[in-house]
Parts: sequence; C-alpha cells; structure tokens
Amino acid sequence: VRFKTKETADNFKAKFEECQANIGKPVSGSAKVESSSAAATVVVQKDVSEETGEENDEDYEEYEDEEDYDENGETIMFHNNATLHIKGESGDFISQGEVDLKIVYDDDVYGARILAELPTAAADDEGIVCNHLIAMQTVLAEDRLEWSALDFSSEPPTQRTFRVEFDDLGVSSEFKDMFAEGKDLAEQSEILETVDEQDPSTFYYGQGGD
Repeated sequence: VRFKTKETADNFKAKFEECQANIGKPVSGSAKVESSSAAATVVVQKDVSEETGEENDEDYEEYEDEEDYDENGETIMFHNNATLHIKGESGDFISQGEVDLKIVYDDDVYGARILAELPTAAADDEGIVCNHLIAMQTVLAEDRLEWSALDFSSEPPTQRTFRVEFDDLGVSSEFKDMFAEGKDLAEQSEILETVDEQDPSTFYYGQGGD
C-alpha cells in the first residue's frame, strides 16, 4: 500500500499495530453494556409477569368474596322476583303469584337447581312451589320462558311445566343465560331426570326434550 505522505503512512502503521495488539483480548465497552441490558430486560419481564399473576389472584379472591350464597350455603347463580305459572291438569297455566326465584349451584351433583318460594308462606316447606335440577333434557322455550322438569316440591316428585314472567327484559335475559349455564353443567355432569338405561349422549345440546 502506498500513501501520499509519510505522516499518513505512520498513522496507518500505528493503528494497524494497535489492532494487532488487541486481537484475542476480551470484548469490552459498549458490547458489555448491550449484554447487561438484555439480561435486565428478561428480569423485568419476569417481574411484570409475576405482578400480573398476583393481580389475577387478587381478582379471583375478590370474585369469591362477592359471591352470594343462600341460607343452605349454596352459590346463587340467579336471584330475582318473578311471577310463576304452573300448568294444571286441564292444560291451562295457573298463576302462583309473585315468587322468590333462584338458580343455585348444587355441589352435591355439580349442577344447577331452580327454586321458587312464595314470600307469604307460613312454613318453609309450604312455601316451596318449584324445586328441581336443570337436567340434560330440560329445555327452555326462550320466547315464553317455559320449561318442564321433574319437580321435587311435591311428594311424590311430579313432572311439571313452569312459566315465569319478569318485569324487566334485562332480568329475563340474565335468567336465560343462567339457565343455559345450568344446561352446560348438566351436560358436563351428565345429569338426567330418570336413570333407567338412557344414553346421556342423546340429550346433549337440548336434545330429548318434549
């Protein structure tokens, strides 16, 4: 290589010798800072994920605290006042008046139970006018909020057809949603009204209802 001046040649030689002397030495300076930054990023991401997990735990605990329970300790999925009608032997619906209507989670069967109680009953047993599980074959007619089920509020249990009315469309919508959740639970737990030798798969997704 030729250079125009001796000064340029001397500078090139000095730099070349400096580079040769540095060959094999550990990398330092900016490269080290880059590596430290990468390590710090991983630690921060880990910390953020841990904090998120703690927040989720807090949300779950808060949800648990806000859950409602009835006097028997069962989780309330739905609770409101409604006008209840029960179909009579003649085929006409007979009004039971205003009732305290609940859908509760029954942890004995891992399913949902519908309960309706008259507010003016003298005794608790007399006040229950609807008491049944939401089974795989329980089908809700959503346009008129009507369904049939094996009712345990009477002795012996009797197949009955119910219809409810709410004053608010939002409450009606909530009832439909919770009824659907009850159906999902029934299908997961294979809850049938009659045991016999019926195949539970024939009642999935609302099949099997009259």
